[in-house]
Amino acid sequence: MIAQAEESGSPHMSGVAKVVLALTLGNVTDVWGDVPWTEALQGADNLTPTYDDQEFIYSEIQRLLDEAIAELSAPESSESPSANNDRFYGGNLDNWIAAAYTAKAKYYNNLSEVNASQSAADALNAIDNGFTSVDQDLAFTFVTT
Repeated sequence: MIAQAEESGSPHMSGVAKVVLALTLGNVTDVWGDVPWTEALQGADNLTPTYDDQEFIYSEIQRLLDEAIAELSAPESSESPSANNDRFYGGNLDNWIAAAYTAKAKYYNNLSEVNASQSAADALNAIDNGFTSVDQDLAFTFVTT
């Protein structure tokens, strides 16, 4: 999705995909610690990717979220999330940006054992732009059929 969005000049769609990818990668590393990433997702070209350490994975999550915020803030996009294709926020880019900042705060906080004061400062800075209400929670909306 990211590659297709970038090729078609749709930074809003790429931003959404990067938020979802960062959250997925975060769940994976939270459960298993060190995980394949830099050599992963190559299919049969690499069946034994090396494992990246968890601190590096957290830096990759932050990179993805920074890119997502920038892309979601782009003034123009050939395609954008809408009520028809966004089951989370119905096309509300501000909520996607808030979700990205809230995720940044969560993953900064996960580094508290590495550098408690820096992770706390980074988390507090990020959450200033994060969720302001439970109504912004990243929740999938199911249809009635």
